[in-house]
Amino acid sequence: MLLCEYIITDLGELVQEVLDTEKILILFDEFVPEGLAEFSALHEKAELRGDVTVGDRFSFDEQQYVVTAIGDYANSTLYELGHACLVFDASTEASMPGNIHLAPAKAPSVHRSMRVRIEREKIEGKMQNYSFIDLSQTLSMNMPQTSALPRLGMWWCSRHEWDDPINCQQLIISEHHGTNVDAPKHAVLEGLTIDELPVDAFSGPACVLDFSSKAHDSEITSDDIREAEAALPESIEAGDIVLLRTGFDERNMGRTPRQYSQLRGRPTLSLEAARYLASKKVKAVGVDTVSPDVSGSDLPIHRFLLGEGILIIECLTHLDELPVEKCLFIALPLKIEGGSGSPVRAIALVRG
Repeated sequence: MLLCEYIITDLGELVQEVLDTEKILILFDEFVPEGLAEFSALHEKAELRGDVTVGDRFSFDEQQYVVTAIGDYANSTLYELGHACLVFDASTEASMPGNIHLAPAKAPSVHRSMRVRIEREKIEGKMQNYSFIDLSQTLSMNMPQTSALPRLGMWWCSRHEWDDPINCQQLIISEHHGTNVDAPKHAVLEGLTIDELPVDAFSGPACVLDFSSKAHDSEITSDDIREAEAALPESIEAGDIVLLRTGFDERNMGRTPRQYSQLRGRPTLSLEAARYLASKKVKAVGVDTVSPDVSGSDLPIHRFLLGEGILIIECLTHLDELPVEKCLFIALPLKIEGGSGSPVRAIALVRG
């Protein structure tokens, strides 16, 4: 759906220089404030047919970009003045109220008569281009689990066979059974609880780092992370969710029910590796094991990552089915009052 099309009519002398050095393009229609003319691109007046939102697309002739963040006042200035400050840095947070941030983080070349189109793909068209991959374990009485948790309890409380009108099971379950997400409160005294976190904390672009060749009881170091990252088509960026595939779910999980010993010997994350991921400003770290920490430790990885506001998603599975390209990862929790975490149904949306 076309939201708007602008045609560039004039360019200030410093427009391309500012684009190349600062990755910023300033748009105005007929009226440019004094002092901004040499930095601005002028365009014909055009009607904006709806608010610009994250995920919408900007095209500059054949150059394509996606909106990653938008300031609180950006739409109102577009409606009133045809004005926008476009920032080509792929940021997921607007640095100024009037900014619109775009990805990839590479500035376009602009010229007079260029067509700037703002478009939104219809939702049904988007979904046709994606497939869903289930990354969650099945909750079962026989699933292996750490001895730190009470046993999962499941039993029928109502059945058609008993002449009840409905089928229903009753569950006794902790916040950290099965595929689950840890809120900061899990390991940080004053950390946010699961119901205090915004819903967008549990989804985002995800990349998979493959450590399936790691031996049991080995440690994933910062050098391992850097080496795996270098093999990706795109580097880890702020706001990404990093999924660490050890293959432990395939090698051990679910083979011998009710044996805690299955959960030991798994590859774990080093503190220096956790610090490196935090330096990249990732949103969350996911693992296909019960914990990124060594069993019986004082949970230094939990305390560090959650202390940095980086969520931990545990007991993922089928990470081997994800592509090397980034995908959309979603792991929505139950909204538990005061919760330190929650079971999740983790999925990935993969293009193609």
